[in-house]
Formats: sequence, C-alpha cells, structure tokens
Amino acid sequence: MKRWRWSLWAVLLVVAGWSLAGFYGFGDPETQFARILMADGGLKVLRQRDSAWSQAQLRWQQRRVAAGYERFLKQHPDHARAMTAYGCFLYDEHREPEAVQMWERAISTDPGLAVAYNNLGEHLSHCGQVPTALTYFDKARALAPDTAVFHYNWATVCALFRRDAQRVYGWDDAEVFRRSLIAFRRARELDPQNYQYASAYAGTFLLMRQPDWEEAHAAWRFCLGIPTEEAERQFTYGRLSRISMRLGRYDEAHQWLEQMTVDEVSSMRDVLRRKLTDLQAAAGDATESTARPPHPPQSPPQQAQRLAVR
Repeated sequence: MKRWRWSLWAVLLVVAGWSLAGFYGFGDPETQFARILMADGGLKVLRQRDSAWSQAQLRWQQRRVAAGYERFLKQHPDHARAMTAYGCFLYDEHREPEAVQMWERAISTDPGLAVAYNNLGEHLSHCGQVPTALTYFDKARALAPDTAVFHYNWATVCALFRRDAQRVYGWDDAEVFRRSLIAFRRARELDPQNYQYASAYAGTFLLMRQPDWEEAHAAWRFCLGIPTEEAERQFTYGRLSRISMRLGRYDEAHQWLEQMTVDEVSSMRDVLRRKLTDLQAAAGDATESTARPPHPPQSPPQQAQRLAVR
C-alpha cells in the first residue's frame, strides 16, 4: 500500500513537472507569456468557488502562476507587459506593495506603457493619494486616448474627489463636472455597449447644481439600449421617471414608474410615486388658482360703505 502511494506521488510530480515545463519553456516569449496570462485568468473562476477541492486547486494554481511570472521575467527582464500583468496578479493576491513595485518597474522599463500608469492611478486613488492618482490617469489617457477605461477612471476620481481635482487643475465645481462629463461620454463612445460607462455619464448630471435635464434624459434613454441585468434596467426607469418630473412631464414619469416591477427597486418606486403625486397636486392647485375668475373690482361707493361699517 505504501509503495502504491509513493508511486502515485511520483507520477503526480512527473506530470506536474511536464506541465510546468510546457507552461514555461515551449514556444517563443510571446507564446509563453500568453500561456501565463491564460493560467492567471483561470484563477478568477477558482476564487469564486468555495469547495475545499477548488480552494486546494486555487492554492496550487497560484503558486504555479507566480512561479511562471518569476521565471519568465528572469529570462526576459525587459518585458514590461509581463511586469504589469504580474503586478495585477500580486494585487489580486493582496500583495499591494509588491504590485506597486512591479508597475513602477514596468514604467521605468517602458515609459509608454499606459496600462501601468492606470493601475498605479487606481491604487493611489484607493489609498487617498488622489492628486498623484490623477496625474497617472492623465498620463494613461495621453498615451492611449482610445482606451475607454482610462477616461472612465479619470472622470470617476474627478467627480468623486472634486476638491482634489480643483487643487490639481484649478477648476471650480462646474468645470470639474463639465470635464468629467466629457471624459465619461468619451468612454461611452469608445465602448457604447458598456452600461457602467453609459450610466456613469448619465448619473453625473444628477450631481450637478444646474444640469442640462434634457441631455440627462437622453443619456438615461441611451442606457436602455444596452443589454444589461433587469435590476439595472429598472433602476434606469427610476432615473428617467425622476428626470421627467424635473422636466414637468408627469405623464411620462408615470409611465416609467409603471415599468418598475421588481422588488429591488420597490422602495425607490414608492418614493418617486409620492413625489409625483405631490407634484401633480401642486400643479393642479396652480392651474385652479390661475383659472379662477378674479374678484370684480369694487366701485368707490362700495369701498366707502365697507369702511363706514368698520
């Protein structure tokens, strides 16, 4: 029995060795790098599984991928894209300082690698170093202006941390929002089927003091043309109902409310219904007061009579 166990372990070690050899050594550098990226991508699936077997697979695969990156970079020390990818792997493994060092190394190796600047910007924005993060996002956008996520990330940080953006660029609130809208819209144009980008553009209007409600309405209507989950679609109905009220289109607002049928948006729907009822009641009172005939003017003798009675 013991001999069988030792034989099994020997076979497993040999198979693992063959696997690692194929993982590292066969093909040109780009083919090897592609294999590592493929294995790295498989980790995301394993992380979502809770079984003991899946977790054991995950730990083994994590060691395998890390060893793959290390060996590849030892053989190809100037491969900046591999450094960037390895940094992402380390970040997912909660090894942030090592990830940052890898991204900085990638930039020093290839100053034109936009994704490394973007990754550093994301990390720094999460750490509260917003001004520096914005400069990294600016660099990423300048190097790769046709990459949607770079515009989205920059605009998100600007809109959320407006005071920092004002200190960096010298803009007031209105200008920060205007520039953020431009960047969000650019991201939407580059990836028009991305609901996150489209809804970020549309949602920014709701943060402004004096938004263009017609453009906000058009932006949320655009979101309806993007395939997405039903809950997000229902959320969009709610936003359109709210904006329709702002525009005084109460019948349209009611129509959007009627389409909000799932439990996830029930509280939002109830609030909007009450608001619509109040607005319609106020509009009805205003209409009635303007439609009521004015009091006939009193003649001077009548006025004198009333004064005499007092």
